[in-house]
Amino acid sequence: MMVSKTVSSIVDIFITGGNELDTVTLNSICGGAFDNNLEIIPDGTVVTLRRGKITRKVTIRQGEGSECVANSLRVSRALARIFRLRNQTRFTFTFNTVTKTLTMCRKRVTADTLLLTANSRMLRDRVAIGLGIARKDGNYLRGGELITLRRGNIRKRLRFVLLTENDVFNNTFSLNPRVIRLLGLEANKRYRITYDQVKREYVFIRQVARS
Repeated sequence: MMVSKTVSSIVDIFITGGNELDTVTLNSICGGAFDNNLEIIPDGTVVTLRRGKITRKVTIRQGEGSECVANSLRVSRALARIFRLRNQTRFTFTFNTVTKTLTMCRKRVTADTLLLTANSRMLRDRVAIGLGIARKDGNYLRGGELITLRRGNIRKRLRFVLLTENDVFNNTFSLNPRVIRLLGLEANKRYRITYDQVKREYVFIRQVARS
């Protein structure tokens, strides 16, 4: 009897044009991603893609490795409608190596660690976030959109400034010094945080030692 083995990975959905229903492209080996567990799926494998009660057999095409910080699954607009998927949303994908089932579950909250820096030239209603840490945490907002920062019961809504759109390894997270004090935080310290895609909210949980 074969022993079932499952592996899981964080994957972001990207919707492309077209009506392809039988093939998806999985990019599972991003160098800056939290994990690369789904690289065990060979290119060309037929799997049962599952979300809740919705299932469909699709062929997995493994994308080439690239400089990126979040693994992704590219699906057609037609397949996205079947699975009720929205562009740039985050999921946990679990692959069963025996049944060849790839199950997706919505992952709205991502935990990470960041270095908080101060910039006295930054407007007090702004937060500047590098492309790298934004995408790694599932933040696909456009510059100028509102985002919430919270520590305990203290909340501050700010305008999001996206830094270096072409540098996927920019991990800057910068605030005006007065906003840092308002939130009860310290500059040049590392913090354990979570980012909620639905609420568009960063929560500062605790300070951690610098690595």
